Amino acid sequence: MSGEGAGPDGAVLRGRGLSGGYVPGVDIIHEVDFDVFTGEIVTIIGPNGAGKSTLVKALVGALPHMRGRRWLEDEEVSGLDRPRMVAAGAAFVPQTENVFGALTVRENLEMGGYRRSSRSEVNDRIGELFELFPPLRERPKERADRLSGGQRQMLARGRGRLGGSPRRSASLPV
Repeated sequence: MSGEGAGPDGAVLRGRGLSGGYVPGVDIIHEVDFDVFTGEIVTIIGPNGAGKSTLVKALVGALPHMRGRRWLEDEEVSGLDRPRMVAAGAAFVPQTENVFGALTVRENLEMGGYRRSSRSEVNDRIGELFELFPPLRERPKERADRLSGGQRQMLARGRGRLGGSPRRSASLPV
């Protein structure tokens, strides 16, 4: 399966031998291997405390003690921390408490683009996100705490995508 912007075999996200946790010597995830291909939706299922969130944090460089290798498309990103992973196109989107309630929809999206070099680039990306998420386009001046749960999720995912590469983006909701 091959897609535009994907690795040679179509994988957009790959991990090999991922192990680690929050303190040295106490691994929560053990030797995890996975591939996510273009067009796939992947679900990690398990009971509370099984390491689902820890695995996603490992993918985006937010796990303090980690071993293994990661790729985003065909680029190895094993040494990148969370800010550089966002710039590369991968963002961690928490399931709850994931928007700035007192800010408007547009202001939340602008926060996702704070590392972008130009205002026009941020505006262009916000326009693309409004095309992807039409309910947000209809309410750019609405405070985020007045949105429905589904609209908040769209906003959080959009903000996560805004920080990454326009060519590729993987938001990882947990």
